Amino acid sequence: MEVDVAFFDDPGDRKADQVDGAIGELSPFHEMNGYYAQGVSVTTATLPDGWRDRLVVVESRSTHPGRGLTLDPHVHPAVLKRLRAWVGMYR
Repeated sequence: MEVDVAFFDDPGDRKADQVDGAIGELSPFHEMNGYYAQGVSVTTATLPDGWRDRLVVVESRSTHPGRGLTLDPHVHPAVLKRLRAWVGMYR
């Protein structure tokens, strides 16, 4: 499993590069936990107008003192259904 991580205050993508180096694909973190993060720029994806208004805060005791923002913390069941159908077509 992979998670994209972007920073709003990272114009030179230095923080994104640090994510790749520390907890990126094939890192010791990835090998130990079975998932990794990929540092990306906020300009990587082309998103519709108003996407920042739909961000959801991800914050808990385990993220303190940091917090994250996500577009959607849950995958919609209709998306999963379509993905399963698509995978089935190409087996």
